[in-house]
Amino acid sequence: FQPWRSKFESEIAEGFIGPGRIKTLLVKPQTFYNETGRALSKVAQFYKLSPEDIVVLHDEIDLAPGRVRLKQGGGHSGNNGIRSMIAHLGENVRRVRIGVGHPGDKSRVMPYV
Repeated sequence: FQPWRSKFESEIAEGFIGPGRIKTLLVKPQTFYNETGRALSKVAQFYKLSPEDIVVLHDEIDLAPGRVRLKQGGGHSGNNGIRSMIAHLGENVRRVRIGVGHPGDKSRVMPYV
């Protein structure tokens, strides 16, 4: 992958993966978490990506630490970053949900994540 560069309110690295050398973008939005959809939308528009071309990796408190689940479509489950992404790109984005566990008490969720 090429070095990270700032573009579209994000840090972006371009490279190729797999035997077919598929062009791949790594994107780290630099917006507030609840506005990540805005940055992803700018990237998608510039690179002419459809929601089906995008895979988002994100933390998931409803999964045990280290557990990983794949998901396509569906709601945001209270995750404000995913809510923003759905608002800007729609529900058809594939997701890799990475478990971080739940802190136990609902009042401790915000400081935990």
